[in-house]
Amino acid sequence: MKIVRFCFAKKTGNIGGHVRLFFSFYGLWRQDIGHGLFYGEEPDTLFADIPRAAHIHYHGIRDGRDHQALGPGQQACSNRLGQVLHAAGFTGVVTLEVYRSAELQASLKHLEESWLHYHQQKR
Repeated sequence: MKIVRFCFAKKTGNIGGHVRLFFSFYGLWRQDIGHGLFYGEEPDTLFADIPRAAHIHYHGIRDGRDHQALGPGQQACSNRLGQVLHAAGFTGVVTLEVYRSAELQASLKHLEESWLHYHQQKR
């Protein structure tokens, strides 16, 4: 598994307390893990469709706010996400939806630590 692209999310306002978790974009499926978790979906429910996904959105949640850096509060979820992506043979894009470069760096470090053993298995 390889993280191939990152982008910064722009604040677009409240989406009304509801989010569609799985989107089709040009025939490719996108799974929005970050917002699914933010709106109370169970991780395993979100992870069930990952084998069909080409694009994953992920971010941390802290103090009731989304688009935060990934950190210790997301460790179990990140570990499980790594297992699911690895088992599915995921080769798509993981987008980290954060606002600041410091949050991006913290999130990258978090995922590097969480997913390191999957990288080592592929060598």
